[in-house]
Amino acid sequence: MPKTCTQCLAQFEVTNEDLTFLEKVSPVFNGKKYIVPPPTLCPNCRVQRRLAIRNERKLYRTQSSLSGGPIISLYSPDKPYIVYSQNEWWSDSWDAMEFRQEFDFSRSFFDQFRELADKVPRLPLYNIQEENADMCNFSGYNKDCYLIFGSDHNQNCYYDHWIFDCKDTLDSSFCYNSELLWDCVDCVHCYECQSCQDCETSKNCISCFDVKGCEYCFGCVGLRQKKYHIFNEPIEPSEYEEALANAKLDNSKLQALNASIPIRNIHAINSENYSGDFIVNSKNVFRSFDVRNSEGIRHSHDIFDNAKDCMDCAFTGNAQVCYESYEAKGFDVHFCNRVWPCTSSFYLDNCDNCSHCFGCCGIRRKEYCILNTQYTKEEYEELVPKIIDHMSNTAEWGEFYPASHSPFGYNETSAMDYFPLAKEEALAKGFRWHEGEEGIPDAEKTIRSDTLPDSINNVPDDILNWAIVCSATCRPFRVIKQELDFFRQHNISIPHFHPDERHQNRLKRRNPRSLYTRECAKCRAKVESTYAPDKPKIVYCEQCYLAEVY
Repeated sequence: MPKTCTQCLAQFEVTNEDLTFLEKVSPVFNGKKYIVPPPTLCPNCRVQRRLAIRNERKLYRTQSSLSGGPIISLYSPDKPYIVYSQNEWWSDSWDAMEFRQEFDFSRSFFDQFRELADKVPRLPLYNIQEENADMCNFSGYNKDCYLIFGSDHNQNCYYDHWIFDCKDTLDSSFCYNSELLWDCVDCVHCYECQSCQDCETSKNCISCFDVKGCEYCFGCVGLRQKKYHIFNEPIEPSEYEEALANAKLDNSKLQALNASIPIRNIHAINSENYSGDFIVNSKNVFRSFDVRNSEGIRHSHDIFDNAKDCMDCAFTGNAQVCYESYEAKGFDVHFCNRVWPCTSSFYLDNCDNCSHCFGCCGIRRKEYCILNTQYTKEEYEELVPKIIDHMSNTAEWGEFYPASHSPFGYNETSAMDYFPLAKEEALAKGFRWHEGEEGIPDAEKTIRSDTLPDSINNVPDDILNWAIVCSATCRPFRVIKQELDFFRQHNISIPHFHPDERHQNRLKRRNPRSLYTRECAKCRAKVESTYAPDKPKIVYCEQCYLAEVY
């Protein structure tokens, strides 16, 4: 079914498999199925809309709306929302049902839903069972961590994004089961590596790309099971350290090597029947990205363990049969935002252990509720079909929250990472914009990053009391003691860029989440890849790539 995106006007296809899925998730009341209509936005615009409600990295010091105590929050102090501390929100001292509303058929559903969401208290951050990790968000089970985001089960990690089961790791993204990493991207089972990307089971490597099972390598690309190599050339172990010091000065050689070594069209491990990128231990994945240990995933991204039969979902795990949902766990939940195991529900926001609910916010352990109002099973099954009919007439049924529903400015959200917009562009598309200014960190003095000593050995201890001005954005940032200790231990210079800028630079090292058709450079077979056809890379299909490197 060909469609035109109502936002960007791009042409896109709703496949027969998409339509079959939509029929599967369409609810049935009193013997009648209420079909979920095909999406009106193209896949990219649907991703952008979901990401525009996720403030992952912008944290603010503010006060609890309940106790007045200090909290770290996603919501800037100028926002009108009611925000409780973690303990206050999860306590039994308040009940979201107190904010209940009766459905008004003279008004749109989304207007009423937003009105409810604006009244119900909110969590300040999304993290669970953290130990000395108060400045982390969308995270869990971390210990002694600082400013890591979307990350679980880590220890002594700082300024990271989407890392799991890592230890003593700084400024890294999309890394798993690794230790002592700095400035790494997409590394798995690696140890003491710096500025590496797409590496596995390697140790003591620097500035390497797509190496596996390697040790003591610098500037290497595509190597397997090698030791003591510089720019893919072997070197005697006794000469490695001296040669390494000289090699670090030759970036042009690394760039030339990177362009000359074939790469695989798609990153996939132990997976079958897939399209997208970074697919691990999964099958039947269609145009999705960063999917692990899951099955039957379509048009989705950042899907982790045990997701099955999900379409248009993000940051989702332990979920089955979910559509157009974000941070969803459970079964048969659709158009939901941050729900923990819930079932058979539509349009929930920050709800926990609920079933058969529609348009609710902040409720826990409830069933048969609409707009936080309790109904009997019979009343619920009579009223919801009427609401769906009403939403169909207002063109709301089957749509995720509109852009204006987000509590954040576009420039505060993850959408800015993947779909950067100027203020005027964002407002024209219906997104909001945050105008607040960032405060200057408390510091004895401010220093420009370009005046910092080149050698970490010449950096004094009292740099911990300075505010460093980012070379790219002029935003001030601080160095914490654990960070300074790590830099000294591994002979790394003080960074010249703000943590947010370092995060952006790591994202730029990955390809955009777009698929292109191009030819294998060896056998000329048609393949899908995130490398655009005009990108000067030698891209091989899976068979040719494996034959080349093994």
